[in-house]
Amino acid sequence: MKTLSTVAFLLAAANLPAAEPVAVLNVWPGPPPGETKTLPMFFVHAFDDGVPVQNSLLLAAELKKAGGSAEVHVYDTGGHGYGLRHVPELPVTTWPQRAAEWLARRGLLHRTP
Repeated sequence: MKTLSTVAFLLAAANLPAAEPVAVLNVWPGPPPGETKTLPMFFVHAFDDGVPVQNSLLLAAELKKAGGSAEVHVYDTGGHGYGLRHVPELPVTTWPQRAAEWLARRGLLHRTP
């Protein structure tokens, strides 16, 4: 996993400085192998994705049952693999900004003036 380049890419997509990475959004359906605590998770899913949206919703519900927290964004369209590029007619492509807002609310990301 390319942690630093992933963080820099996410920060750049959200128009944030990438001088010092502060968090990583990993893409897998659960905590890292061997992790014992419930980690907060951020989900983005397009309703027309070939992967059922229920997967994200059920995992978020299980996190809540386990005492964890999650933020879930489900967009009507976007398919699978919309990535980080902004496409004006696809609101799902604003997810990097939503992720940055979530990280900032958790005190993990600070915008510089």
